[in-house]
Amino acid sequence: MFKITKKAIKKIVDLCGYVIMRKNIQNGINIYFPNFPSSLNDSLNYDAGIEEYNKIAISRLLLMSHMENMVCDQKVLELGGDGSLGLAKTVFNSTKKRVVVVNPYPNLYEGAMDEQKVEILQTNLEFADLGENEFDIIIGIAVTEHILNIKEVFETCYRILKPGGCLMLQGGPHWYSNMGHHLYVCSKNILYNFSDNNVIDDFSHLYLSPWEMRLALEDKHIPKLAIEAIIEQVYYDEKNNRKTTEEIIDEFKKLPWEKTVFEREIIQPSSDIRRKILIRHPDWKQCEFAYSLYITANKPFEKAGG
Repeated sequence: MFKITKKAIKKIVDLCGYVIMRKNIQNGINIYFPNFPSSLNDSLNYDAGIEEYNKIAISRLLLMSHMENMVCDQKVLELGGDGSLGLAKTVFNSTKKRVVVVNPYPNLYEGAMDEQKVEILQTNLEFADLGENEFDIIIGIAVTEHILNIKEVFETCYRILKPGGCLMLQGGPHWYSNMGHHLYVCSKNILYNFSDNNVIDDFSHLYLSPWEMRLALEDKHIPKLAIEAIIEQVYYDEKNNRKTTEEIIDEFKKLPWEKTVFEREIIQPSSDIRRKILIRHPDWKQCEFAYSLYITANKPFEKAGG
């Protein structure tokens, strides 16, 4: 379904309009690749924007994992899942097998269910009743910043993948990036959204205290009720893990994966903003402020006689 061709890559570049540096941690080289649009709503409605985001992310993950596409009869688990279940249904069209979606927030899918194509498990992955060596592919788009029990989730992925099975994960913005606050608050029918109506200055969640952030939002004439909701979500919400991509990668490496590739998109703060961040967090001197993280890996085949 998502065959990677030169024409497809050109289309991605045309859609996104610009590129930023991507670091491929497998071999240490720096290359260029299109970044996602800063606003999915610039030229697309929300659902169409999410669909395009998913297509770009899955295409890139397939490219990293050296897979051309997903094929018939592969059993796939989606970790997380967009509200329209568009990715799961697209995967079903390739594999012809019902896709298992694991997400503790099933109310996202009201009106989107198709039980012939998708099975939803309302739980965290580490608590799901899933068999060992059950899935050919595990995929998760926009999830690495939300996984709270990272160790347990990675261990579960390893357990339920078949030998030779492929894990593909992507996420962002991560906490240490310019929009790592992941703002998504609706107050009095106004949506404050990191990708569209973003009222938080880049990186300011890293150097402002909640009290200072409140003052900054007041200066922008944001209503008081909305300010309190924004402060609560940015600093105290438990749907984001506030981990560095380095911490996530270090945890992932503790398992014996094969053919592992990590890629990060890094948006560096200005020297002035970096100075403000380091005043508050002097131990962050080596932080790379990665916006997004991509992971692909395979579970090794069991050795003969092992």
